[in-house]
Amino acid sequence: MNKMTLYEINDQLALLDLDSLIDEETGEILNQEGLRLLNELTLAKEEKEVNLAPLIKNLEAEAEAINQEKNKLAKREKTLDNKIEWLKSYLRLSLNGNKINDPRVSVTYRAGMKIVADNPLISKIPQEFLRIANPELNKVEIKKQLKEESITEEELKEWNITIDRTPSMCIR
Repeated sequence: MNKMTLYEINDQLALLDLDSLIDEETGEILNQEGLRLLNELTLAKEEKEVNLAPLIKNLEAEAEAINQEKNKLAKREKTLDNKIEWLKSYLRLSLNGNKINDPRVSVTYRAGMKIVADNPLISKIPQEFLRIANPELNKVEIKKQLKEESITEEELKEWNITIDRTPSMCIR
């Protein structure tokens, strides 16, 4: 019984004919073996379900740890990128256009152009110079409007949007 998956246990439970186990009128046990199997499957199912919750908690904790480490590494990367840019600027200023040709390293210059737009006036820029980002669905606003009954589920269906009302699970 222990080697069965939760899917297999549920399939076996679905196959059991519960009406053939106990006579509803008299309460008499009609099929002792079937009742034993029902009890074993029920216990195995409960055990599997209880064991799944800690597994989910562990996986959530591991995912959170990975996310925190990813954020730390991103900060380190940003710090290093900033340091690289500062050192390049420092070297560029020090070299004053001169080149370095050493067996360990070579520094040369390329002609280039970099567009700097810290605070552009978008309203004055012609459309050909603008890229419009892909529109994104504002799910928070849709949920708010649904609660306020400003829009209906029928309208959402017309827009090919469905609502999933599956309760979210909290494992502590």
